[in-house]
Amino acid sequence: MWKNIILDWSGTVVDDLSFVWESTNHVLAHFGRPEMTRQTFRERFNLPWIHFYEENLSGIDREELNRVFWTKMQEAQARIPLFPDAMDFFLFCRGQHLPVFILSTVDPESFWGQSNRLGVTPLIDKAYVGVEDKREAIDGLLEENQLDPSETMMVGDMVHDIEAARRAGVTACAMLSGFDPYPKLMKAGPDLILRDLSELRVVLRSQRMRVEGIKP
Repeated sequence: MWKNIILDWSGTVVDDLSFVWESTNHVLAHFGRPEMTRQTFRERFNLPWIHFYEENLSGIDREELNRVFWTKMQEAQARIPLFPDAMDFFLFCRGQHLPVFILSTVDPESFWGQSNRLGVTPLIDKAYVGVEDKREAIDGLLEENQLDPSETMMVGDMVHDIEAARRAGVTACAMLSGFDPYPKLMKAGPDLILRDLSELRVVLRSQRMRVEGIKP
């Protein structure tokens, strides 16, 4: 039975794909590289993010990449929305006494600004943000919070999230709401692949009803 939920943020809780894509094209254009279509970006983008830029902008200083990216991305911060089902999911988890942790590469300032503005901060048990590589950070999250991997689910929209879940021995749940398209996610072999958090809420509710012997 799943008793703990680890959520990715970008592309899972908030709908920021278009803003990140536009900001990435801003970086590519700044350094004289061809821009990517939305589909191409989704096929090629990967985490850790520096690997993506090493493949497409080799030799560019990391700090300079960050500076150029944020000159565009900063404009979007106040416009990034929750996915329509996200608040209901957080409220469901709180009502079912399911602790929710965030594990995200999103920088802390952006995360807390979005989380506070969108009203979900009180519904998050603990956030681990600004993480370079989730595959290296997830074990520390489990240990620090004394979470049993067999009772824990990692939910995210990218192959990187599935890889992190696999490394830690937790259930890997892929979301189709964000960055990586279906073929990439399926190739990574998640335990579950769902459309969005509303479908995950149904899965978790069904699990609870089975455990408690409640008929639908």
